[in-house]
Amino acid sequence: MIIGIGTDLCDIRLPTGQPYMLITGGAKARLDALTPSGMVAQVHVSQTDEYPLAHAMVIISAVPAMEGA
Repeated sequence: MIIGIGTDLCDIRLPTGQPYMLITGGAKARLDALTPSGMVAQVHVSQTDEYPLAHAMVIISAVPAMEGA
């Protein structure tokens, strides 16, 4: 399942049901600009819903890039 947020952010479900955030275009360019040199951005998504409410949390962190990866 893919749900678009604007055109640069998409909420995708992996086959396991785990949510995954696909970041493209201007949002990806901005994320890259904010990520310090030598680091890689990690995006973690958590979602829950119980009608009529829904909640999503996105945590973006920078971790050291792995050599040779």
